[in-house]
Amino acid sequence: MERMGLDYIDIYWIHNPMDVQRWTPELVPLLKSGKVKRVGVSNHNLDEIRRANEILNKEGFRISAVQNHYSLLYRSSEKAGILDYCKQNDISFWAYMVLEQGALSGKYNKENPLPAESDRGKRYNPVLDKLENLTNGMKAIGEKYGISCSQVAWRGPLPKERNR
Repeated sequence: MERMGLDYIDIYWIHNPMDVQRWTPELVPLLKSGKVKRVGVSNHNLDEIRRANEILNKEGFRISAVQNHYSLLYRSSEKAGILDYCKQNDISFWAYMVLEQGALSGKYNKENPLPAESDRGKRYNPVLDKLENLTNGMKAIGEKYGISCSQVAWRGPLPKERNR
């Protein structure tokens, strides 16, 4: 913090869910001192998020944000109840990989695949024919609302005034 010229850190992200019971109490002194204002967790399952929040709640603090992989293809945070838990507890949810490394951008298809030698090409090129149906539908939705295929992928529900 001194090298960065900061008096405090806005949000301290914990990216590794290992041993929530051990590391969470270590954040309490930082929160009490004001050196850390908020805590966020990433790649945690619902039980790990709940446990971290319980530990912090006992000291008058809470988890402020959760960051997990979430997309139209990968909905585990939704299915596991993480999104509901975040809503119920006023926790911000930050999705990452919403475009599935570009596979949901509308840029790639059978005729224009991802780089074959790349990990994402190896993962997504075999299913581009299936993804193409999805991205074509997303492009049609985007055209209707004046947004791109990529924006459809990460935007979520459109505001009511745009749902006409």
